[in-house]
Amino acid sequence: MSTASRAVVCGKFDIVSLDTEILSRPGYQTKLKASIGLAWNRYCGEPKMNPNRQGQGIRGPKSALTDFLAANNVSAVQIQEAYRRRQTREAERQNEEGQQAQEVNADPDTIDQDVAEPDEDDMEVDDVDEAQQAKKRKRQEQVAINKIKKSKKVAKEKARLKAKSEEDDLVLYGNAKSKIIPGQIDNCEECNKRFTVTPYTREAPNGGLLCAKCGKIQEDAKKKKPAIKRPAIPKGRRSKAQSNMMEGYAHIGTKSLRDTCIQRVANSIEDIEDFGDIPPSLYDPLSGILSKRRVMNSRTIDLFLKPDNKRIVIYDAAELKTDDFMRIFQICPRLEILDLRLCGQLKNKVIDFIVERRVPLREVRLDACNLITDEKWQKFFAELGIHLESFQSSWLDIALSNATIGSMVKDCPNLKRLKLKKCFLLDNQTLGLLQGFKKLQHLSLEFSQYTEPASLTTLISEIGKDLRSLCLRGFTNADNTLLEAIGRCRRLKKLAIIQNDCITDKAFAELFRHWSNPPLEQATFTSCRDPSSNLRIPSEEPEDIPLEKPGKIPLEELEKVHSEQPKNTGVGFSSVAFRALMKHSGRGLKKLNLVSCRTISLRALLAVFDGQTIYPELVDIDVSFVQEVDTTVVAGIFKSCPKLARLTAFGCFEIKSLRIPRGIAVIGVPTWQEGLIQEGTEVVM
Repeated sequence: MSTASRAVVCGKFDIVSLDTEILSRPGYQTKLKASIGLAWNRYCGEPKMNPNRQGQGIRGPKSALTDFLAANNVSAVQIQEAYRRRQTREAERQNEEGQQAQEVNADPDTIDQDVAEPDEDDMEVDDVDEAQQAKKRKRQEQVAINKIKKSKKVAKEKARLKAKSEEDDLVLYGNAKSKIIPGQIDNCEECNKRFTVTPYTREAPNGGLLCAKCGKIQEDAKKKKPAIKRPAIPKGRRSKAQSNMMEGYAHIGTKSLRDTCIQRVANSIEDIEDFGDIPPSLYDPLSGILSKRRVMNSRTIDLFLKPDNKRIVIYDAAELKTDDFMRIFQICPRLEILDLRLCGQLKNKVIDFIVERRVPLREVRLDACNLITDEKWQKFFAELGIHLESFQSSWLDIALSNATIGSMVKDCPNLKRLKLKKCFLLDNQTLGLLQGFKKLQHLSLEFSQYTEPASLTTLISEIGKDLRSLCLRGFTNADNTLLEAIGRCRRLKKLAIIQNDCITDKAFAELFRHWSNPPLEQATFTSCRDPSSNLRIPSEEPEDIPLEKPGKIPLEELEKVHSEQPKNTGVGFSSVAFRALMKHSGRGLKKLNLVSCRTISLRALLAVFDGQTIYPELVDIDVSFVQEVDTTVVAGIFKSCPKLARLTAFGCFEIKSLRIPRGIAVIGVPTWQEGLIQEGTEVVM
């Protein structure tokens, strides 16, 4: 063991007691002090913190930043150390930049000599190996070379940045010329007028200056609001306004107080417990809105039930149960008018309850009530038929047979309105049974089974003298003799013949020319045409029928020639019949339906709606798939019908641009999806 080691182990730290020979060597005093300090620490041991004192210091509230740093294992000591490292690197970088200029001009031989010559202290150390000195010398040489290369790159980069800065200064100087300098004289970019530049002078788009007048014009142009671009309607969806138009509601402006209140009540129906003193006249529109929204259920039906109610109309009773139907007659024992649509849960039990309570029903309409048997229907007519004035039923499959119709004829002598639609058990025999109604005023029939044309003609001849409305749908084989029987009717206000393949245009025209009936209020001739051809073949009009009041429309230029098309068969409601109808009933007609009457010619349409002949009561027209209808015809309709509220024109592709007067709903025009734009007193499509 050496003397120094023994001295350390024995605790003798006096340097004087050590061997003076060793101490005389350069550098060993410093190394010895370091060794003594390290040995002392190992001998005595490092001081340790008392574990019981951990966590007993005073701690204050922690901020969000403190929590964030603690969650990410970041301490204040680490932040301080990072800060000191950044400061040290910054100082070293500044020192290196200061020495680069001197190192660039230094002599490589001098550098090599300085690098090769070691310090005197290093030469006196015996433990240093020559191999290590060689490695150290090479490393220092490489560091010096890298510094020289780096300094050259820095010089080049500075030169490049300086050149770029000079170019930018030139660009900025050139742009400075375009800035506004008050007091200078310049020419206006627009009108070339000489003026004095002020701080309020505006720049032209091309970089010049504008005078006060041209600058004001430019400012006004910027203030103009761009045209409102209405968003396209997504496919398969309709806006609220378009939905209202489909229903014929074309009101523009604010709604009436009545409509607003009804809409408000319908929107809050889930929070309403009682309608209170709402007039009974508002129950019908409320029922329509709630049925359309499919919210008519066991809870909302109670809102319509009052002990003094005499009328109940439910347009969608699909959610109601048998007990709900019985509750209607329990709360409203004096009910007279009952209208239930889609009442699939109406059963025999309800009919028995009505009969037991002797409910004085006068008008009954039940749709899709297929759970009521024939026996219950006959019992109902036998007990309450004496008071019954109106009966309407539709979409019945196994009920309401001919036996039930016979019971109805016998037990309901005061029946005035009868509507039977899609009752699948009714046939040709039913037409003979219906002849027993002597007071019938309104008749609407649509059978699914085959019937004889003669049976239908006989029925109309027997009961037609008192009829006010007649609707025959789906009797495709009815012929011209039916119109002869209708000609004996003297009080008809509504006539509808739908889906007929045999009645000719000439027979229709003869009916209206010689008919002593008052003008019709509603006329419907949907799909009265020859189905064997889908071509639009205008009928041949006789030469002796002149155009009444052609007015200002040049018919010679607008009439279309169809000489190359096949000859018309004359079947259906066509041009001659249309002229005769409007001449007979035009002054009192309110609703006209000509859907799929494809053989009506453009000449007839222009003659009827010429813009001068006025039809004062016409409010609803449907000319869908009358393909000769074009923009000129529609313009004539607007002028000839001052009270028009709704025009339906599906499939009329000849209608191009169109100006629609305020308050008219135009439905089905192929270009109507582009939207309506209000313009003054009119709406432009």
